[in-house]
Amino acid sequence: WNPKTKRAHGVEFQKNGVKRIVLAKKEVILSAGAIGSPQILMLSGIGPEEHLREFDINVVSNLKGVGQNLNDHHSFFGITFLMNRTNTGSTIEKKVLNIDQFLKWLKLGRGPLSAPGGVTGIGYVNTKNNTDKSYPDTEYLFTIGSFNSDAGRILRKSMNIRKDVYDSIYGNINNRESWSIIPVVLRPKTRGSIKLKSKNPFKYPKLYYDFFQYEEDADVMLEAIKNVIKISETEAFQSIGSQIHKTPIRDCAHFEFGCDDYWRCAMKYFTSSLYHQSGTCKMGPQSDPDAVVNDQLQVYGVTNLRVVDASIFPIVPSAHLYAPTVMVGEKASDMIKETWKNYNENEPHKNTLRSRSSGHVPSLHSEGPGFIRNDHSWVFPYIWCLLSHFCLVFSFVLSSPESSPD
Repeated sequence: WNPKTKRAHGVEFQKNGVKRIVLAKKEVILSAGAIGSPQILMLSGIGPEEHLREFDINVVSNLKGVGQNLNDHHSFFGITFLMNRTNTGSTIEKKVLNIDQFLKWLKLGRGPLSAPGGVTGIGYVNTKNNTDKSYPDTEYLFTIGSFNSDAGRILRKSMNIRKDVYDSIYGNINNRESWSIIPVVLRPKTRGSIKLKSKNPFKYPKLYYDFFQYEEDADVMLEAIKNVIKISETEAFQSIGSQIHKTPIRDCAHFEFGCDDYWRCAMKYFTSSLYHQSGTCKMGPQSDPDAVVNDQLQVYGVTNLRVVDASIFPIVPSAHLYAPTVMVGEKASDMIKETWKNYNENEPHKNTLRSRSSGHVPSLHSEGPGFIRNDHSWVFPYIWCLLSHFCLVFSFVLSSPESSPD
């Protein structure tokens, strides 16, 4: 930072144990995601002043919205359906992860390994709770298998389910053919925050997000669960002998399985993030005290710094975040090009960038050109990558059906 102009002019980072510095001719773009971007901003002195003072961080810009407004999608993983027909393909790990299925995928692009992440279909549905029909309030992820598909070997660990809890619910259906629908609440009212744990940038920040802070969110999830069960009862799913797995969660067993109180209890055990964190560097007008960036994605209170990632969404979109985040990047690239279209590298004293965040026009004369010091570490990985791709293509050609005597 230039402490007088509050202008960002570079990035300091560490690679292979060596501290390095990159200087920017024009501006700095921060794209570390909804968790990393607010952490880096706060470590750099941009954030809630009181919180930064706790770690003796010099305050460059007192923006109380940095790290606030954490949005996410609530997902419920507690519904499993069993089936008695396997003509649609097996869902059991040991029948899917083997050399025959791998070769079928490698040579023909077919088989269970060709399914994208195990999700075979999605649906967006309005529940009766949705008062704004301009967007759906729930999503359904149709998935191959369930926690029992690998007998509790890996899937339960990915959700941090204890073995004793898993055994009490799924132990009696290990390696049974199954399928699931994961209901998702798309516009929850719940909000969380991200706080620093330390001044050390290598220490993960603290995430605060309490699911179902608002009863309305639990009401929407309950309706979504009921819709999932109705879907399982349709003729299409009954044709494969679909039936819900009714072994209850131990701590919810005092409720009748399937009643509203049971599902509300189950939400406390099987609700999880869908890893759609967003909103922690909220975009908004300067009159919004919680806004971090303006409509050009420029950070308020400083110059030559933009945030370009999912953290700028004021509200989490009613969809998965990949496409909307790509849109943010594409739009940002257009805005950046428009900002700098008259930039003249040979006459830096004539280059200016009017910042909407501070109202003044800072000089863009840089302390030096953009560069990375002492870094030739890319050479070997680049050559290795080329050789690996060549070997993979050569191996594929040798094993392709066209090259086989059959």
